[in-house]
Amino acid sequence: MSVRLMTNFSRSIRGMCFTFIFLSMAALGAKADEPTVVAILPLTGNAADQGEWARRGLDLAEKKLAENGEKRFKLLFEDSKGGDPATAVQAYKSLISKEKPLAVVTYGSGVGMALSPLVNTDHIVQMGIATSTPKYRSEGDFTFRNFPSASLETEFLAKVLTNRLKVKDLAIININNDYGVGTASAAKKAFTEQGGQVVFEEAYNVGESNFKSILLKLRRVKVDAVYLAVYPSDGALLLRQAKELGFTSQFIASIAIIGGKDFFSLAGDAAEGLFVLSTQIDTDSDFSKRYNALYPGESSAQQIYVARAYDGLLLIAQALQGCSSQTSLCVRDELFKVRDFEGASGRISFDSAGDVSPPFALFKIHGQQFQLVE
Repeated sequence: MSVRLMTNFSRSIRGMCFTFIFLSMAALGAKADEPTVVAILPLTGNAADQGEWARRGLDLAEKKLAENGEKRFKLLFEDSKGGDPATAVQAYKSLISKEKPLAVVTYGSGVGMALSPLVNTDHIVQMGIATSTPKYRSEGDFTFRNFPSASLETEFLAKVLTNRLKVKDLAIININNDYGVGTASAAKKAFTEQGGQVVFEEAYNVGESNFKSILLKLRRVKVDAVYLAVYPSDGALLLRQAKELGFTSQFIASIAIIGGKDFFSLAGDAAEGLFVLSTQIDTDSDFSKRYNALYPGESSAQQIYVARAYDGLLLIAQALQGCSSQTSLCVRDELFKVRDFEGASGRISFDSAGDVSPPFALFKIHGQQFQLVE
């Protein structure tokens, strides 16, 4: 081989190496420049069961996006430690000091409310996957939720109470936080507008486990039904203590009582006959079949936690795909365009406040199962 040919060959090899290194660095740079989506979930504490279900949904959505070549962001997790708003705010501020995320996925009304002013100031999309308080609703900003407002749930509740159960006098017991207060207020408004009367109202503090003083006061009042805006563990204990005191009134519970791996072990047969309001998922869907293969034996009613987390991430991913620039402002605008998105939790459309309006269904507990009431 001549000197000139060897020189040209050497140059070609160097050029190829340079091109390979350049492309590799570009690929690494593109990965490093991927926007971040942060999920702030109750991975420990009282709501850890629901947090785990939400995490499963996000993991399944991330895998689906990766399989389809549609994953264009990094997914990180932060623990709100039982859905504590102060812990969530601290985690959010720590994140912002290092890197501005594209979006945050949040669990719980208290967390959603605490972060709303921050995400709107920082122009970061918030997707609430378990945020029911009516106060969360705000027009045209960065806050969204694929979880229905309690105002919609309680409109359905009022019709069930008056038309189906023929309830005239209602008692309301709720947890004293953003979720419980907002739901109880919406329930009272909806029921009185249907001609009913709320004759007893009582709130209890987060972490309370002895409800006998509330129940003894309630026993002095004549009511046709008792509405519970509670969480799984405290709701289970309340039902068990009500049975121990000999209560025969019909109990009906908000969607938030669904879940909790120890709900039935705590409530025992006191949960029998409880009516529960919820939305429902398609148990024949690909999502449901895939989830049941991984986690067999779970109630379809409990899978709603997984499905909403799953859909929340897919909605953010779809919005990002419609953006020429990876900005939260563009993602927000794209989310407002969402109409009839076929999600695991049902068909999703966002209104001008980033809210959804899914249909509700009535379930009744029988044999430790959530059975749909036709």
